[in-house]
Amino acid sequence: MLHFLRSIGFVIAAAALLPATHAQAQLAAGRKLDAAQIQSLGPLESVEIDGQNYRLLKTQDTAGPAVTFLLNAESMVGQSTHQVVVTRQPVEAVRQYLRTQTSGFAEATYYDHMQITLLSFATLQQAVQGLAQIRAALPEARVQLPIRFGNENLR
Repeated sequence: MLHFLRSIGFVIAAAALLPATHAQAQLAAGRKLDAAQIQSLGPLESVEIDGQNYRLLKTQDTAGPAVTFLLNAESMVGQSTHQVVVTRQPVEAVRQYLRTQTSGFAEATYYDHMQITLLSFATLQQAVQGLAQIRAALPEARVQLPIRFGNENLR
């Protein structure tokens, strides 16, 4: 009898975890959502990045770097870490520009030998705003806000 009750307890605990596991699976980068899944998310805000419209998916706060999940026009889930990448511009020029700005970035990482600057923002909206500001101020630089739509498999 005790073994039976213990087994029932495990089944109940596993069933309680199913909704959370299902929600996490929906928000995996590269996953395509069907119309019913999208409708179940309710009304979604949108953001435009590089001429493309993305719907912002509601996510739970997690430990670690900030992550926002987005939905593109093909209903594919993408993931942004709120980072803006600046290339084709000397790092010192980017540093000089950033000293005069309050663009809201939380952290800047500089890779002098590759002329790459990585700016981290607290929110996606701040990253989008920073992207536009940096592009306007440094038109010769290549400035991007990467969105990942799948897992990269390095070989």
